[in-house]
Amino acid sequence: MSKLTDEDFFPYEYIDSVKYRKKIEKLVDSFEFVKKTQITNFCICVCFRDNKKYFISNVPDWAIAYHKMGGARSDEVFDLEIMKNKNYFIPCSSNYDDIQKSLVIHEEQEYGYFDAYSLIRRCVDCTFILLALHNKVVVNHDEIYRNTYHDFENFCIFVIQNMLNEIKEKNKEHRSLQILNDSKLVAKVIKEGVIKPIPKMTAREIECIKLIKNNYPPKLIARTMSITEKTVRNYIDIIREKLDCSSTLDILEKAIQYDL
Repeated sequence: MSKLTDEDFFPYEYIDSVKYRKKIEKLVDSFEFVKKTQITNFCICVCFRDNKKYFISNVPDWAIAYHKMGGARSDEVFDLEIMKNKNYFIPCSSNYDDIQKSLVIHEEQEYGYFDAYSLIRRCVDCTFILLALHNKVVVNHDEIYRNTYHDFENFCIFVIQNMLNEIKEKNKEHRSLQILNDSKLVAKVIKEGVIKPIPKMTAREIECIKLIKNNYPPKLIARTMSITEKTVRNYIDIIREKLDCSSTLDILEKAIQYDL
């Protein structure tokens, strides 16, 4: 396929991977992305808690092609439910419909974008899905993951930290979130926002945690679980001890980390 020109990109400036493509390309070059990671392309997906998703990628021609074909790729690589209880995801196979199949074939054959793996990193404000792509067919996904994910993490931190203003501009309703205003927190989440071995929890404790995640106060938790408020507070004390928490906010953060 012939190289796209600036005229090809102009009508699609509202697609941020196109609008900011020169800045993204500069970040890729500055980090020496391909040399350091041995990965050729990336797509960072920020999944906010209201289910809105925001994408940054160095594959704007891909975005234009998908837009022209009347759809967007919505398969397993950005499906949070499939990635539940996982720290990384190796693409396998999907039951694509005809449109999805044509999009994936177009991505691979026309542009040479082959899914390698995705990293999943969580915090209270959002979940990051960090998709690594390669320009050749990936034969051993696990091997390329093991050999590259540390450097790929560092690259994603670098890009997100340098694109925080752009992310906030496009997501004004989320601009006050701590994750979008603290570059050190971005690094901490990408490096540490993984699911850890889950402490042994009872079904009632997990039910209590889920209600805490929904911002239920102890009195409402007690009513929902048909127990006394004193029992709820006992559960919370036990949960804090098991998860090594000092506050209810800590329980919320740990629950997200453990994917409870």
